[in-house]
Amino acid sequence: MAMSPGLCRKRCWQIVRAVPRASAGFALILALWQILAWATTSIAFPDLTDILAHAPSALGALLSRHLPASLTRVALAYVAGTLAGAVVGVAMYAVPLLAKTLRGWVDFFRSIPGTITFPFFLAYFGFSEPAVALPSAWVILWITTFATFRELSLARSGRLSYLQRHNASRSFILWHLHLYALSKSIFGNSRLCVSIALAVLVAMEMMAGPNSGVGYFAKMSEETGRYAEMVVAIALSGAVGFILNAVLGWAEHHLVWW
Repeated sequence: MAMSPGLCRKRCWQIVRAVPRASAGFALILALWQILAWATTSIAFPDLTDILAHAPSALGALLSRHLPASLTRVALAYVAGTLAGAVVGVAMYAVPLLAKTLRGWVDFFRSIPGTITFPFFLAYFGFSEPAVALPSAWVILWITTFATFRELSLARSGRLSYLQRHNASRSFILWHLHLYALSKSIFGNSRLCVSIALAVLVAMEMMAGPNSGVGYFAKMSEETGRYAEMVVAIALSGAVGFILNAVLGWAEHHLVWW
């Protein structure tokens, strides 16, 4: 549906008004950083001029090699964890006995931090891509399993009997009840899953990254005394997380019917 001229003007005005506020916040952060750089002798706060001087070379390496590697791992972890979690959640919904058997285990596995599973995957796979990406997939798997089973169960208790009383067809129930609840569980948790996956993955790359990734770059920069480049990597990871969150929020709003 096309946006009306009045609504378009309203949205544009909201964006225009938000720019000065965002710019003021950004300027405040830079000012506080520079004050800390002047006030402390800590190497963790390089001068802004030093950061800007090293930013082009650091961004060149990050954007050409390390960021694509990290994004590929996050995407694979998200897809694998989401698909597996959706399958397990649907199976628990379809088979009540399975739900009774696994529900406690799902809550238990959801409580295990993804980072602590890294030694297990490292022992099994060695220093390899699966060992780095699977802790993120682990977190997404159990979040998606829980969310899928919960949304399907809520939909059944709230709407299934109503649809059956009104002689809704199986295809109508499948599309407007089950697939609706499934899409809601996936898209409604996508930003949370990606944010956690990115945080866990960067930590894994710092611990034992296969010579690539934003986390690996930040860790190597710190170990070799290139603190300005380390700060650039940290800032880039925040920008990537912000953009991913915005994109997934847009997808949830425009691609899912609720």
